[in-house]
Amino acid sequence: VAEVQGFEPNELDTGSNTYNVDEDISKISTNALSSTTTDDSAEINLTTLNSAPPSGYVTISVEKFTLGQGYAIEPIKVPFYEGEMVGQVVARLLGSGNYNNGSADENIAYLGNIRDSESTVNIPQYIQTKIAKDGSSIIGKANSDWLGQFDYTNMSGWMYTVNHKMPDVGMNEYENIDGNVIRLQFTVYGSGLDLGFGFDDSETGEPAKTYIEPANKDALTAKVAEINSAPNKGEILANVNVKSAYDAAYEQLINMESSQANVDLALAQ
Repeated sequence: VAEVQGFEPNELDTGSNTYNVDEDISKISTNALSSTTTDDSAEINLTTLNSAPPSGYVTISVEKFTLGQGYAIEPIKVPFYEGEMVGQVVARLLGSGNYNNGSADENIAYLGNIRDSESTVNIPQYIQTKIAKDGSSIIGKANSDWLGQFDYTNMSGWMYTVNHKMPDVGMNEYENIDGNVIRLQFTVYGSGLDLGFGFDDSETGEPAKTYIEPANKDALTAKVAEINSAPNKGEILANVNVKSAYDAAYEQLINMESSQANVDLALAQ
């Protein structure tokens, strides 16, 4: 993706080249959950704008890969302001009323659910195998309009990672750092073990027995976010070579079982 675009390494990395809050405010949506990849600029909810310039930008994605549903919100670069925590940026991105059963909390500690009505699932086989082995089963959603904790299994919910690590604090306590990659991921079974993340046993110190060794997709996620956040996204993707590399990157990103080699290859294209 990086090479085929034909851009200088940092051409899309600066805030001024992703979008300008003052100049592009008319393009910003009030509901990021309605964003698509076809618009010239990614849609962001900035209902509360800070008059001060951003302290930096983070990459955020909201993923439903364990359900075979792709993204709820595709990778995007989002500004943060001095003193803001991850929970504040996530709340602004999702939009008031679109998380935690319609909450207006401006600093989310734990993401209980998001507004999401998609119902068709295609759970990866390695997760289905584990569910069957444990004698468990796949059930439905508690509410057809929301996706969150205890949907489909009794060990499901939303987790978040920062730079390919799962923090041991709530989002309301995790401070943003420029360039961080924040991925909100739905775990359908195993409370994160299906994602390849988990906490070591507090008593024995034994490492978590995850169901998969996930590829680190952060660099590729950040690169795709640069394109999604560019004001001239449509123009960029009009280049057939860029579009081909972009689509290939998405194939690797949404596949829970992508190898590190394939992810790295997609990034280098």
